[in-house]
Amino acid sequence: SFTDPNLPLKTQYWYKIVPVAAAGEGSYSAPVSATTRDTASQDPLDNWQIRTLAQSGNMLKAVTYYNNTFVAVGRDGVIMTSPEGSNWTDQTSGTTEYLYSITCGKNLLMAVDWNGGVYSSGDGFNWSKATPIKHTVNAITYGNDLFVTVGYGGRITTSPDGATWTEQTSGVTDILYNVK
Repeated sequence: SFTDPNLPLKTQYWYKIVPVAAAGEGSYSAPVSATTRDTASQDPLDNWQIRTLAQSGNMLKAVTYYNNTFVAVGRDGVIMTSPEGSNWTDQTSGTTEYLYSITCGKNLLMAVDWNGGVYSSGDGFNWSKATPIKHTVNAITYGNDLFVTVGYGGRITTSPDGATWTEQTSGVTDILYNVK
């Protein structure tokens, strides 16, 4: 439980707790910070800066780097781009679905939403809806000349081009949350 009265207890906040330290027998303490759509950029790796994004209220879920541009996706179909990680610009995704994951491969950016929606872009700025996947999707990645998605029921789909998807056998029925 949070006992600091100054900590905002709102559902649109992410709470990050690190590191945990022993505070006595049976109890622990940890610094807690709350953010909405803030991201951090490196200045080098041991010196991070909080950056407030132009559009507020939506959480970002994933980020990738493509063609000298950071591209982030998140709730309500938000897509944002930044050349250096400090100044972010909203892009039009064409959806209000929660974009869960993004990857790049074959000169394409591919983002997916939870309902199996797939969105593609050649530059990170202009997006179009691609062929949807017929199941719940949690993540997408690219490797070995294939786009790969994972989701509920142990489902895995692959695509050589981001347009035609083939379901693969995973051997499990558990939820697959991520793929790298």
